Order: sequence, then structure tokens, then C-alpha cells
Amino acid sequence: MNLNSTLPLSLWAFVAAIGVNAQPGTLDPTFNGGGVEILQPGAVHDVGHEVIALPDSTTLVCGTANVNGTNSAFVMHLMEDGQVDPGWGMNSGYTFLTVGLEAYAYDMAVDASGNIYLCGLTYTTLDHSDVLVVKLLPDGSPDDAFGTNGIVVVPIGTGDAEAQGIAVQDDGKTIVAGHVGFGDAADGMIMRLKTDGNVDGGFGAGGMAITTAYPGIEDAFQAVDVLDDGSIMAAGDAVVDFLFRAIVAKVDGAGVFVTAFDGDGVAEPLLPGTEHRCWGILGEGTGAYICGQVDIDATNRDLFVAKVKEDGTLVGDYGTSGVAATDVNENDIAYDIAQQADGKIVVCGTTGSFGFLVPRDFIIARYNPTGVLDDTFGSGGTTATDIQPDFDDANGVDIQEPSGKILVTGFTAGSDNDLVVARYLGDDASTGVAAVPALNGVMAVYPNPAASVLYLDRTLRAGDRLSITDAAGRSVLQPVVAQRAIDVSGLPTGMYWISLITNEGTAHVPFVKE
Repeated sequence: MNLNSTLPLSLWAFVAAIGVNAQPGTLDPTFNGGGVEILQPGAVHDVGHEVIALPDSTTLVCGTANVNGTNSAFVMHLMEDGQVDPGWGMNSGYTFLTVGLEAYAYDMAVDASGNIYLCGLTYTTLDHSDVLVVKLLPDGSPDDAFGTNGIVVVPIGTGDAEAQGIAVQDDGKTIVAGHVGFGDAADGMIMRLKTDGNVDGGFGAGGMAITTAYPGIEDAFQAVDVLDDGSIMAAGDAVVDFLFRAIVAKVDGAGVFVTAFDGDGVAEPLLPGTEHRCWGILGEGTGAYICGQVDIDATNRDLFVAKVKEDGTLVGDYGTSGVAATDVNENDIAYDIAQQADGKIVVCGTTGSFGFLVPRDFIIARYNPTGVLDDTFGSGGTTATDIQPDFDDANGVDIQEPSGKILVTGFTAGSDNDLVVARYLGDDASTGVAAVPALNGVMAVYPNPAASVLYLDRTLRAGDRLSITDAAGRSVLQPVVAQRAIDVSGLPTGMYWISLITNEGTAHVPFVKE
């Protein structure tokens, strides 16, 4: 691949003069000074699972961290610039929830009053997990009117139980979805809690709707949402003939499976490939968008977005026969989904190679309302971010309105898994950040012109090198990069080129030093 790319100096002078804004999908340099923040709330195993953009432009993140030797659920609050808010929560910006032997938070929701809801699991014994649901007040303190000190643990039968997705109804009742049982005995579960945290016995059978569509077959839900008519849709997968099949289920407001939804309330969307799994869902009207992965063959996995109608069939004119599948690398997965105010769909996940401890990067893809990749975003509709060597997975995404900035959380392998939060620019040009668009998805720099600090939109890989030359081609700086930031304060005012030297080739990007 040839990475050599230049702009004529006359054209670049014009670009710099008018202050072109960075392309949508570029990392936001106003967030933690470069767009990416790597945090270690615990000693090891720090993972972000969901992110929520609040109306005041601050951010909530939930996940799991090992605190005092115990895996604990947590929520954290970030200020608009990406810094941890020391005045929030129970622990200087964090609220840690150590429940049972271990606790994990997998999803999060916020109601109209700003109250925070989490779901996941807690291990009450070494070989048994129960559903965990938590409610916090907007300041991060537990809501004592919910369960016990804001915590509800729901044991279901004698097998494992966990909640992977959560949503809040307009009346304040909480919906969670996941599974009960283990292995072939596992069944998808949708449960409703009353406003005080007690299981709502008027929902389904004893507070739960449990699938019976796959007897003796493992099935589970990974995500859930409440639709406009009060019905509830959950998405996940089932193992059929030793192959994963994406499933979507629908229950009415009373927790009864809707028979008009593929006959029994559970549908298998017609997706391409040999196997498929669904990880995210987003309700729209009386239908929903779903996202996940489709295995085209043994060596190629694509991320996908599909649009499901109220009867469980796909919307035929969305993407290709209801599905928008995107192939970037051999292993592409979409883990979460969000929608912009203009109707565009954004998903986040991972892209790279198959296997453990292999290169994978954050990926964000944006689709027009028709299911076609938005070529004004990133490189042809997608943008990948290499956080650290080995694997980087983006688990949660949300849109910060009205700027349209995209927030993502997940983790990077590092030495022991570190929490990552990243923010990308949207379509709103009010950021005032001038930049050169990414060259073939390789590199961009900002702000441009730069007074003292220049930022890269990517993390350097092992073996990558940078150099800065003046307009005459003379080397003037061998830059030292600290979290994508380069100190250029010592350079005289003028035009320069920054060069990225990789094993694949070299890319040259012009910039102006003020």
C-alpha cells in the first residue's frame, strides 16, 4: 500500500487560511487533549461497557474494575473535557459497587430525572450468578428507595442468571434482559422491576418472560429496548445445530410474547453468512435496529446493522434486503448502536484479526437512514482507532447532542486491560478545530494552525516513526509523542510537514506553526 500523499503548498495555504474543520469521525482534540482517555479505576481488569452522553455535555461510563482484590461494578462521571469529575460519586468521580463475591455492570440507562440504572450480575457463590440491578441518584449516590441501598439482587432458580441489557419505562419501571440457566438449559429472559426495585409480579410469569422457542438449546438476550407503543424488544442469539443464530423477541406491556411477531414472539432475522450474533438493539417506533456480527465464512466476519419491522421481518429497502453488512478486516463486530438526531445510525465495535492477543482496533461506522455507509464520515463511512498494541474493543456508544460528537467506551489490552473512553467529532462545525482530513484513513493532525501542541488522530504502532521538516525539506524535529500530543512550541512560525513512516510506506501531512 502506498501511503505517500501531499497537498500543493498553494492549496494548503488556502486550506489553512479558511480554517477547515476536521472531518466527522476524527478524534476530538478537546477531549482529554487528544480524543482518547485511558483510565485505571481498579488494579486490573478495567473495562467500560456502556457510555451515556448527558444533556450538560458531561459523560457517564459504567463497567467493571478490580477494587481491593474484588471485581466490582462501577459508574464514573467525566466532565466535558474528558477529565474525571472529582466531586461526583462516592470515590472522587467514581461509585464502586462491590456486591457478593464479584459484580459486573454490563449496561446502563438514565431516566428523565437523571437517575442512573445499571444491570449485570453478581456471583453469590463461586459457581452461581444472580441478576444485579442498581439505581443511583444523579450525583452518583445510591437511591435508598430502590432495593437495599440502591441494590437489587434477583436469584432465579438454581442455575446462573444475568442481565445484559437495561431500559427504563416512562413510568419508572425497569426492564432488564439476559438469560437464566447455564449451557443448553439457558433461556432468554426479560424481567421488569417496580419503582422500588421489587420484581413486578404482574409482568409475564412472576415478573419474567422466558423464552420457550428453543427447548434444550442455549439462547440468551444481550440487549433490550422499550418501543413507542409500550411493547419491549430484546435481541441476542441461540445456538442451533452448533451454530449461532441471531434472535429478536417481542413482548407486550404485560410481558406476554407477541404472537404476531413471527408466530411465537421470537424471530430469527434473515441475515447473510453461516453464523450470526446480535449484540445491540435500538427501538424505533414499533420496530428496531439491531447490530452484531455475521460470519460470511470461516475467515471473514462482518459487522452489520439490520432494521426489524413490528412483525419480526426485516425492512426490505434498508441496506441490502434489510441488512447493512460492512467488511473492513477479517474480523469485524458491532457491539452497540446509537442514532443521531438526523436519523443516521452509528455503531461501535472492533476490527482486526481472529484470535487472542492479536491486533484489533476500535471501529465506528456510520450509516445513512437508508442503510448505506455515510461516506462523509471517517474513511468511506468507518473510522478505526488503534489505542494500544494487541486488542482494543469498543463496547458502548452514544451521541452527544446537539454537537453530534460520538462517545465510545471499551477497553484496551495494555498489560492487564485498561478502560478507554474516546470522543469523535460529529457534523457540527462549531468546534472551531481546523484540521487536514485523514489521508486514506492513515493520519490527520490538529489543530491547524498549531500554537504549541499538535495532535495525531491515531496511536503509533510499534515500528512507526514521525519526523517534522520545514518547507525546504530540512529535518527540524524528531517529535516525542505523549498520548498523541506533540510539543511544537519550539518551532519558529511557518509551514512544516509531519511525516509518518510505517512498514507500509510514508504519509506526509502539512501544518502551520503559529
